[in-house]
Amino acid sequence: VYNQYFTFDETGMTMRAKNLSGQISEFSTKLTNNELGFYQGDNKVAYINNNQLNISKAEITNGMTISGVSPILEIGNFAIIQESNGSLSIGLKS
Repeated sequence: VYNQYFTFDETGMTMRAKNLSGQISEFSTKLTNNELGFYQGDNKVAYINNNQLNISKAEITNGMTISGVSPILEIGNFAIIQESNGSLSIGLKS
C-alpha cells in the first residue's frame, strides 16, 4: 500500500508515493508553470508541454490512433502519411 505526498518549492509541485515502511517510490511527477513531467529517479522520462507529449522511449501494446486533418507519423527522419484516398506514403521528413 502506497500513500502519496506532495512537496512544493520555487519550481513547482512534486508528487511522490511512499509505502507504509517509509520506502519512497522511484517514480514521481512534477507540475511547473510550463510542463507536467514524469520521472524515474532523477531522469525525466516523459513530459507534457505546449499541447505535446514528449517521451524518451515508448512501447505501444494495444494499438495507436493518429488523427487530424493530415495524419502523419514521424519516426526518425521518415514520415508515414495517410493520403486523402486512404493509402499510405512513406518518405523523408521535409
